[in-house]
Amino acid sequence: MFIQLNPFLAEKMHWALMCVTSIHNIVLIIPLVVVVRYGVCLNEPVKEALPHYPNLLDRDDLTVMVYGSGGREHALAWKLSQSERIGRLIVGPGNGGTDQWNAPGVVDVKTGLRCAVEQHVDVVVVGPDQALADGMVDQLAVHGIAAFGPTRQAAKIEWWKPYGKRLMHEAGIPTADFRVFCKAERAHHHIDNRSLPVVLKTPGLAAGKGVLVTDNLADAHAFIDNVMKHSMFGNVSGEIVIEDPAYNDDGTAATEFSMHAVVGKNGYTRTVLPFVSSQDYKQANDGDHGANSGGMGTIAPVSWLPQGKINELAKIYVDPMVELLAKNDIEYRGIIYPGIMGGKKLEDNARYGDPEAQVYMRLLESDLGAVTVDALTNRLGDTPLEWQDGHAICVVAAARGYPGLYKKGQQIGGLVAAESIEGVKVFHAGTIKQDGDFYTNGGRVLNITATGRTPQEANERAYSAIQHVTFDGSPGNVHFRTDIGKRPDPVNF
Repeated sequence: MFIQLNPFLAEKMHWALMCVTSIHNIVLIIPLVVVVRYGVCLNEPVKEALPHYPNLLDRDDLTVMVYGSGGREHALAWKLSQSERIGRLIVGPGNGGTDQWNAPGVVDVKTGLRCAVEQHVDVVVVGPDQALADGMVDQLAVHGIAAFGPTRQAAKIEWWKPYGKRLMHEAGIPTADFRVFCKAERAHHHIDNRSLPVVLKTPGLAAGKGVLVTDNLADAHAFIDNVMKHSMFGNVSGEIVIEDPAYNDDGTAATEFSMHAVVGKNGYTRTVLPFVSSQDYKQANDGDHGANSGGMGTIAPVSWLPQGKINELAKIYVDPMVELLAKNDIEYRGIIYPGIMGGKKLEDNARYGDPEAQVYMRLLESDLGAVTVDALTNRLGDTPLEWQDGHAICVVAAARGYPGLYKKGQQIGGLVAAESIEGVKVFHAGTIKQDGDFYTNGGRVLNITATGRTPQEANERAYSAIQHVTFDGSPGNVHFRTDIGKRPDPVNF
């Protein structure tokens, strides 16, 4: 039985699996209940026959739109602008750095869709997780427009964490034990009767900020109340995910890293093309202290993770998820990138990371337009992924106060001097261009990227460049971490 609800009613319905207490309960309960969220029956497969687009083949005049407004989208647009397959590039909503490509009037998915139709766009590369959760790929397909990214149902592995965790367990992918609570009292009781540290997560999207890892009982209780009672991060479900922290097998502290892969088909064969490894820095302050942010920096590749090892890890952490989705008639196409720590998958993301995309675009030698078209025409792998030798780093220049309260509208200085340093490219994130000058327009303002033959060379170039950056004439208004790329290699992995 499949239930399809009126979208308005579906948005109002609560996830009906009440007070699940363990992975094992999920396995037992799901066959017995009808679970509906946003009009999709959680315990029933949803058949998706992804369209492929032979009209894109062998063309060098494609009109491509990058949807989004962050540093990730600037980096993707910069790389796509170099493609031999693309004749015209559009970005929307865009930012100050993408000004030359920006389409006027694009402010959200609805206006982005209208722009794609009116501008006769051939391909849309969807950047943000929220746009995928809002079904932008599905809506574009209705209009016959190819979109690089998973459908709403496939992207659910990211936008609804209980669903993604359940699939990891079902697919046999190593992941931390977890529980989902829909009553704050039971979540508080669980915290009081378990060991610390503990990981708490809001179940939906939260711009990378909806996670707390703590050994402080008071902080854990406060987070539960903020998420479940006060709708922190826009959580209207009244639920929370509580899971064990990830350690190495010997009990020592583990180091997190991530891997990206392009997923699609070559003919009828499902194909996964792994990227080189990367590692991001989520906390706002040095030493991994402070509040979670959207990401304060990234390095790639990780020196202690050779590409051969990444290919092996893809078979453990990516392939089983793609196969399980297909078994449930959900074909995945686009980027998938898991976070991995202590041999366990922490989560799946259904799009390019931000700021991971920035370092990947600096290192990628292959034609990104060709790779994207290959995925959309069931020829993934025909254009191999080739990478520059060396390393890349991204250091985020944020507004002072981020990820808390910060000021917008500050004039940005030092960009020319920063980019005059060898190997440096500045991608814009929260910026706006007015009368030829750039101003801050968000928390994460600039992404200072640099490449080098060694991690040390890339690091020195990026930090030399960021010293030139000012907001309203003052370097003191610029917040950045000083330790990106300086984590010690793990003792064991």
